[in-house]
Amino acid sequence: MTLDSRRRAIGLAAGIFCSLVVGVLYAATSANPLFQDAVWIGESGGVIKLDPASGQPILRIDTLEDVRTLAVDERAGTVWIFSQGNLYLYDFQGQLKKSFSAPMPPTGVLDSPLIQRLSGSSSAVFRAAVCTANIATLDTLPPDLLWTGALLATSPEDGSAWLTLGSHLYQFSPEGNLLSDLDVGELITGIGVDVSRSRVWVSTCESVRAYEADGSIAVQKNLNLSANQIRGIDYDATRDELWLIMGNEVRRFIEPCINS
Repeated sequence: MTLDSRRRAIGLAAGIFCSLVVGVLYAATSANPLFQDAVWIGESGGVIKLDPASGQPILRIDTLEDVRTLAVDERAGTVWIFSQGNLYLYDFQGQLKKSFSAPMPPTGVLDSPLIQRLSGSSSAVFRAAVCTANIATLDTLPPDLLWTGALLATSPEDGSAWLTLGSHLYQFSPEGNLLSDLDVGELITGIGVDVSRSRVWVSTCESVRAYEADGSIAVQKNLNLSANQIRGIDYDATRDELWLIMGNEVRRFIEPCINS
C-alpha cells in the first residue's frame, strides 16, 4: 500500500496515528455483507474505507476536504463525518444520506504566536497546546482551530451522534436535528458513550465527567494535573471501564470507582 503526500491519519506499518481520527468497525459475525471488518480513515482529501487484513481500499469518499473527525455507528450502518464546519452522514456503501451545518460556538480572532503555530496542526497537538497554555476563554480562538479539536461519538440506541467543538457538546439526530447543546466550560479533550446508562463521558484537560441525558452531571473526577493533561478518553462498554490517555500514560478506571 502506497501513501501519498496528503496528510494521513494512520501509520499501518508502525502503528502510529498521526493527524486525524480513525474509526474502526468490527462486525465479523454479521451475515450482512455491509457490516464487514473495516477501518475508516479521515484525511485532508476525504475518507477511505480499508480492509484491515490487506490494507487495501474498499471505497473512497473524495468529495470532502479536511476531514477532522469521524465516528461509526455499526448498528445503523452509518458513518458520521465532520468537515469544515459541516456534518455528513454516509452509509457503508459510501452513499450520502444527510448533510447539515453544525452550530458554531462563539469565536474570536485571537492572533498570537501560539495560534500561528497551531494553524494546520493535528487535533492531538491542538488539545495538548491549549491545555498547556491554559487558554481561559475559548471564545477567542478562530473557528478553524475549534474545528481542529472536534470529536465525534455515536449513540447506537437511537442513532444519534455527539460532536464536540471547544467547550460545547452537541447531540444530533440522524435527521440533523439538534437534540442538546451543553457547554461544559472547558476544552473537551475526549468523549465516550455509555449506552447502558444513557450517559456520555467527556474529559477536559484535568477532569472527567459523565453527563445524564438531561445534562446533569452523574459522575465527576478532578485529577488536578500539572503536566499530564488528559489527551483522550474511551469507554469500554463490554467491561464497564474507562480508559484515559494522560501525557505519556494510559490509565484504566472501573466506572463504579471513578469517583474514588
